[in-house]
Amino acid sequence: MAIFLTFNNASAIQYGDVTKGDFKIKAVIPTIPTTGDARKFGLFSAHSGSGLYFEVAGTTFKVVAKDGSVNESTSTTVNFETAWAGVPLEYRIIWEPN
Repeated sequence: MAIFLTFNNASAIQYGDVTKGDFKIKAVIPTIPTTGDARKFGLFSAHSGSGLYFEVAGTTFKVVAKDGSVNESTSTTVNFETAWAGVPLEYRIIWEPN
């Protein structure tokens, strides 16, 4: 499945059940993450808080896998490269059963 979206200050919501897949998201993060930034894109449930997604929180850019509890199951901080700002990049989530 390929999803190609470009947003600056907008959002999209799609309701559906997903149990596995290879998701490619082409996204633009317009500037280098700075204090006060809050962006999240990928697969997640607003209701349960679970998901597999990319997140900009202030100056931190990370990949998150969350099981719906209060705590993240796992996350990895990624050094955001200056060259990535304002450029459409492909982010990929491979979700397999189990």
